[in-house]
Amino acid sequence: MSTETAREKAKAGKEEAEADLGVRLSGNDFARSQSVTWHRKKDGTTPPYEYREIGGRDVQDNEGVAIPGKRGRLVATPSRLLKLLVPLRPMNSDPSSMSADEPLALLIHPHQPLSYLERLIQAEIAPIEAPGVTRPPDITFLAHDPTKLDSHPDHPKRKNELVRWSAATEVGDFVRDASKGQEFVIVIEGRGELSVRVPSFEDRTYFLRQKLRGVSVEIDRLSRLKQECDTLAHKSAQNLAVGGFACLTSWWAAVWYLTFHTSLGWDVMEPVTYLAGLTSIMLGYLWFLYHNREVSYRSVLHLTVSKRQIKLYAQKGFDLDHWQDLLDEGKSLRKEIRGVADQYDVDWDESKDRVGERVKKALDGKKDKKDDEDREDRDD
Repeated sequence: MSTETAREKAKAGKEEAEADLGVRLSGNDFARSQSVTWHRKKDGTTPPYEYREIGGRDVQDNEGVAIPGKRGRLVATPSRLLKLLVPLRPMNSDPSSMSADEPLALLIHPHQPLSYLERLIQAEIAPIEAPGVTRPPDITFLAHDPTKLDSHPDHPKRKNELVRWSAATEVGDFVRDASKGQEFVIVIEGRGELSVRVPSFEDRTYFLRQKLRGVSVEIDRLSRLKQECDTLAHKSAQNLAVGGFACLTSWWAAVWYLTFHTSLGWDVMEPVTYLAGLTSIMLGYLWFLYHNREVSYRSVLHLTVSKRQIKLYAQKGFDLDHWQDLLDEGKSLRKEIRGVADQYDVDWDESKDRVGERVKKALDGKKDKKDDEDREDRDD
């Protein structure tokens, strides 16, 4: 009795699925009779609904899942994610409605696997219904074979030149390889194929290069201000060194005059000069201990320049922390753009993105011990 009941339920489920499929097909037939207002052929005529161009070939749309006459696009976002625009209709939507012609947007990270993208697409389309079984359709990702593209760059792309990629592949690796063919194909089981245009190097790095331009303009402005302050600071240190030499010369002249032209004589001036020299050494040694610096003229000169720089930075409105943050951000952006250029096998010209010689010199400069000492002097 239970076996017969199960068979009757399975039969009823099959009939219901066939009826639902018939209703959907009738809706698709009505939609195929409608023109696509936002798409035109080269001669200005409207293409028929049941055909769309995919990778240079016409594929018939059996289920009406894909929007006709449209290809998918993969674009970059300011948040460094990838946005996939897929011409798919929402689940259980009316194909004749205008809202059904809106493409589906999916945000993915380059380090996520293709299986994640597969789950996102499966969640937006109706499952495959069979007697007693309901499952999501299989999604396959195909890309043109780069070896054949390299050997025949002018040869038209054909279907047998596509390579199926594993679902465990990262999206970034897949896009990098598919960029050589400028497109890849998404095959939906029982629903046909979708062609997706891969972004070029300019499209992929558009937001990165725009941000680098803004950072470069700010770095160029601050570098001019910093150079002006540094020049004044070094000139002040040189003037201080010349002043120190003048003081020593005056001391020597005073000792010479008091020794040979007064009644004090050498007997008095000898202990005075000895004690004055020893006192100077002790005070200098104490100064180096207090400032925790190496006992050298270079250390004194650097400390003098640093102190003067800090005062000039404050007067001119130069923020050293903001300057270092800009350098770090510029280096990070340039490194990321160069990484994408290596993926696309492109020689990136920085000068076209307003990265001048002054900015390149600032970004190429390595952070050394002097930067750390400048921060310590400012904290003191």
